[in-house]
Amino acid sequence: MGEKGNILIIAKVMLPYTSSFGSSQRIYYLANYLAEKGFHVTVMAEKTGKVNAELNAMERKYESYWLEGKPCFDTGILNTGIAKKISGQIFNEIYEKTAFQHYLWRVANTGEILGYIRKKKIQTVIISGPYFSVFGLCGKIKQRYRNVKVVLDYRDPWNLWNNAHGIANILEHRNIRKCDKVVCFSEDFRRDMQKRFPAQKGKYEVVYNGFCEKTWNGIEIKPTEHNRMVFKYIGDISFPAGKGDFRNPKDLIDAFLNICKDRDVELQFIGVGQLTREMRMVEQKSKHKISFCSPVTVSESLRQMTEGDILISIHDAGNQSDKYILSAKLFDYLRSGKVVLNIGRAESALSRFVKREGVGFFCENQRTTIEKKLVWLYDLWQKNGRFIEWENRKFDCSIYSRERQNGKYMKLLKRL
Repeated sequence: MGEKGNILIIAKVMLPYTSSFGSSQRIYYLANYLAEKGFHVTVMAEKTGKVNAELNAMERKYESYWLEGKPCFDTGILNTGIAKKISGQIFNEIYEKTAFQHYLWRVANTGEILGYIRKKKIQTVIISGPYFSVFGLCGKIKQRYRNVKVVLDYRDPWNLWNNAHGIANILEHRNIRKCDKVVCFSEDFRRDMQKRFPAQKGKYEVVYNGFCEKTWNGIEIKPTEHNRMVFKYIGDISFPAGKGDFRNPKDLIDAFLNICKDRDVELQFIGVGQLTREMRMVEQKSKHKISFCSPVTVSESLRQMTEGDILISIHDAGNQSDKYILSAKLFDYLRSGKVVLNIGRAESALSRFVKREGVGFFCENQRTTIEKKLVWLYDLWQKNGRFIEWENRKFDCSIYSRERQNGKYMKLLKRL
């Protein structure tokens, strides 16, 4: 490969050492794509926890390099209330309770990372965040190797999520000044990052998450043939949900319990990490019109999408991250061709997207509002002969394939 052929991607969390594919799928697909195109790609991450057998079976065309967690001092100190509060104030991460731990991981491993860059003659480093405390590697790399290009890859907003202007804001601005490219996950996010941290034209670029066309090609999409209107939520949820959980399904469940008694409807939660006693009680109360299913394979989750009438997304963070985030799951929903119902604020990126593109509907995460929307959708389904489809039948989702989006990523890397 050419002079940009050796690429190092630093992603603090990566399969198979993670319980959730969602935290690593953007980098997984990017790394595989670049490797397929002839780049030599290494993904560097922390080796922590147990191996996820299902994720470990997934094909990896890139090289993995595992860094051990090397605490600078007793990590028990980091679990005190004062330490967590300071961590939140300094780093301003959504995951504020662990931000300082990731900072220490970065500090402890900086020498090994720099040595790897030299040994393997790395020309381009992509640092993926969160965790954003790891972005500090940018300055260390540019200080040691000025010719190495550094890309900051955002999977979530950092200081924009709560419009903070403290120490973390200074750190973010510094990292952006020092890096060569900032890759944003949506156009709305790119626009506001440019306003918040002005940079020369072209420094910010957008690469969306997307669906994997290769995986979808193995899924047979059949017309839905069932007597009930089937609502599906694909992915992990917690019930009862913890405080601040932006995927809290309580109001949806309560609304569905109210409308399901005299209607031919079903609500399925597919991919629940932990089945609880409360979930079993809901199933019984609904006479099994509501069901909860354990995690399934990636292929099975896609097949499940094709068998629903309405695919539900819940994103109600209650902060400004709602303005920007388009979940990776949305793009698989689009590829399935099914109608999307986003439960969240009207001004959220997800709600605005489904309305603008004519691929679904949205409502606030409140029981009465959800109940009205469910009844309206059911009446529409019945009126159309027990069938429901996109308002915009001409919508082309192919632009959101991982292949197309990662092709954009490859082009921007070649331009560095």
